[in-house]
Amino acid sequence: MGYWTIIAPEGFTGWILLTPLDLHGPEIEIGRRLIRSLWGRGYATEAARPVLAYALNTLSRLPNVLRQRPEPEFAGRHARLPACLR
Repeated sequence: MGYWTIIAPEGFTGWILLTPLDLHGPEIEIGRRLIRSLWGRGYATEAARPVLAYALNTLSRLPNVLRQRPEPEFAGRHARLPACLR
């Protein structure tokens, strides 16, 4: 579990995390924060896939992995993880 930096051709893009939900668990969340101007380019999906694989395969003892839901007022049409990662 932890935080990883996302670096794209544009440079620093944001970060992705794998951490206990609300820092207490037992559920585990995949969260991300990206620079808004870089939304919609697939960087969140690309970063989430290996993190999800790590959570399910390497840390197979994890009971549930959840995606982080952005606050409604900040949720753009590209802000949610795609269905394959829900």
